[in-house]
Amino acid sequence: MLYTIAMLGLTVTMAIFTKYIRRQLALVRSGKTMERATPKQVSIFLVTFFVVTLSLAAVL
Repeated sequence: MLYTIAMLGLTVTMAIFTKYIRRQLALVRSGKTMERATPKQVSIFLVTFFVVTLSLAAVL
């Protein structure tokens, strides 16, 4: 059950951050390096993942 909640949480979080992920992939495909994530971006991702995972746990 824990694995399912974590994977669903990551999937939903990935869907939320699709625009950012696509931009990073476009940079790599064009031969440039990926941008480093700022601490603010990392904290926003972690908070979003935490909220999504808790929401899924409450629903399941």
